[in-house]
Amino acid sequence: MLQQLNKKIIKVGFYGLMIVIGISVIFPVYWMVKTSLEIEGVMFTYPPRIISIPDFTPYKKVLLDGDIFRWIFNSLKVSGGAVLLNLFVATFAAYAIARYRFKLRYTLLFIVLLTQLIPAPLIVVPLFVIFRRAGFMDRLFALVLVDAMITLPVSVWILSGFIRQIPHDIFDAGRIDGCSELKLLQKIGLPLISPILITIALLTFFDVWNEFMFAYTFISSADKWVGTYGLSRFISMGIFRWRELMASSTLFAIIPFVLYLTLRNYIVRGVQQGFSMK
Repeated sequence: MLQQLNKKIIKVGFYGLMIVIGISVIFPVYWMVKTSLEIEGVMFTYPPRIISIPDFTPYKKVLLDGDIFRWIFNSLKVSGGAVLLNLFVATFAAYAIARYRFKLRYTLLFIVLLTQLIPAPLIVVPLFVIFRRAGFMDRLFALVLVDAMITLPVSVWILSGFIRQIPHDIFDAGRIDGCSELKLLQKIGLPLISPILITIALLTFFDVWNEFMFAYTFISSADKWVGTYGLSRFISMGIFRWRELMASSTLFAIIPFVLYLTLRNYIVRGVQQGFSMK
């Protein structure tokens, strides 16, 4: 009886903790949407209102007079390019580290992951000098390169672990059939790791989509602003256009939200595949 009671207490505590965590995650998003729909002047009333009469004027202003679509399009180009470059390089690098036996390969993998400990602000100035001399300044291609570089180490680390769990016999059978290393990767490796590739692509997309510092440093032309940089322009000279900012932020968050809902099953498959391989 006491054991059953303890199990119920643990179960109630667990679900209670999950509810608290869920509310803490969802509430800021709700508050952003609510603020974007509030009537002028109601935003700073005290006590704050949980529910307000919606006013869609900020959305009309942002959609008709703003540059939100251009910012989103630029963010899509940068995020998509960074994801493709990341996956291309990470797949070959992880396959080589996982399948070829050479000295210090685990040391190399550790060094690759160790680069993630370098603070991003520390490499801004060197990258600025390099890109300026190479003629990459004020080009979206520069953001694709740096964002792919920043997200690459974790991708290599995760992919190498998954490829290492694939039985060697499968690749040996392919070699007996006359497959080259490239064919082995294409015909055997990629189908087996496709769920984790989609997971890594989605995580990389989110990281690049939300990146601000490099976009602020390397891009100056207004027609090349990405979403994060464009949203920062709603705050200038001590003037905060909160309703337009929250409306634009809500629109900017729709694409990653829809993308996650579309690919969430692949994320689950990738995680399950990882545990089953171990």
